[in-house]
Amino acid sequence: MEFFQCRALPNGVILCVYPTQKFKETRMELYLHQNLDRQTTKTAILPQILQRGTKKHPTMKAMERGLSDLYGAVIFNRLFKKGERHFMGLSMSVPSEPYLRKPEPMLEKNLAFFADLFISPRLEEGRFLKEYTIQEKKALEERLESIYNDKQAYAYKRCIENMCADEEYRRHPYGSSEDIEALDEEILTTYYQTVKKENPVEIYVLGDVDPEKIYQICCRVFAYPRDGRAVLQPTVNQEAPLVPKEVVEYEPVKQGKLIIGCRTKFTARDPEYFALMMYNQILGGGGHSKLFAEVREKASLAYYASSSLETGKGLLMIQAGIDTQDEHKAKDIIDRQLLDMAEGKITDQEWQMARETLLESLDKLGDQPGSLIQLSLNNRLYQRTETLAEIKEKVQSLSREEVIYTAREVKKDTVYFLTEPKGGEKGHEHGNNGSSAS
Repeated sequence: MEFFQCRALPNGVILCVYPTQKFKETRMELYLHQNLDRQTTKTAILPQILQRGTKKHPTMKAMERGLSDLYGAVIFNRLFKKGERHFMGLSMSVPSEPYLRKPEPMLEKNLAFFADLFISPRLEEGRFLKEYTIQEKKALEERLESIYNDKQAYAYKRCIENMCADEEYRRHPYGSSEDIEALDEEILTTYYQTVKKENPVEIYVLGDVDPEKIYQICCRVFAYPRDGRAVLQPTVNQEAPLVPKEVVEYEPVKQGKLIIGCRTKFTARDPEYFALMMYNQILGGGGHSKLFAEVREKASLAYYASSSLETGKGLLMIQAGIDTQDEHKAKDIIDRQLLDMAEGKITDQEWQMARETLLESLDKLGDQPGSLIQLSLNNRLYQRTETLAEIKEKVQSLSREEVIYTAREVKKDTVYFLTEPKGGEKGHEHGNNGSSAS
């Protein structure tokens, strides 16, 4: 199938267009690349402020009217990390022109509105509004607080922070509460003007569109001075320690949260990437996985048990929600599954179900505009060229030997357990380390 066609605008912004009649919407997404570092909190607050108003639509009501004039266009934002790179995303979804009640040329209006979100925010005396800054600082603080209140998400975050303690990857895409207080409208405006000018920016457009027409329009509406001189650091891939770190933290939880962070040696840049996807699917990728069957179904130890990949960093993360007294039993069973994988103990049923489930998930990915854009973003970031159909072909052709090879490189790095206080143990206050490591 056809896929994204990418080229640079005159100012260096990268435009990627995927012409397809599969969807009744046109999806536009913009991604600003930044290092994952002490600036992360500034990046995290930017999209919320940018969505509060533009020069042409300076208030929320004006923004709503503008979106209504675009036949109910919807805007939203995303924050995420891939390896040591932080992404701020702005997205807009609009009805495709052929599906409007009265077909009319809306493409340039849509793209102009979308461009204004990033290029022309509402400013007063050259700065973001103080009121908006205060409100969005509070909103970001609440988003970070919500992670603490969701103990599964909190445990995952704390495992990453311990596992990658000396790596920038330890940082959460939302930044940190400690950095929020020092931010003001002047600091944020200066930062915004800098990254808009210096950092990589990519625009993705997917829908029933003409790539050349999109390019010509974007050359006009996204025209602003840039020098693109920002230097983005490569992702750091460390080896697991000979003896995994053991971290226990105490909180008033009804259910223990066990997170085991493993290093795989492979990232999305490597030829072994697809074998690693299959490995994860067999180990803990669904209801037919080893973790689900052995830890949850047979031993009845877990409320949930699964694994996931952080492919940009080469990490495999195992998660289980267990009764606190079952910690050691659950760890032993999980260790057995890791060893079985490394020894090639994969049944025909496990192999077949994992492959079918993985292929089904790839099929579903092809039905989601946002997922297709993410695939293209990954391809650019990791120098890959596969279309979705080619990825499915590679999954189909995988051998057990390839998967077993990756399994032998999966090494435990950090075993994290969030549990309730017992005896003299005291739960630590939010924001403190409160961990005991052995």
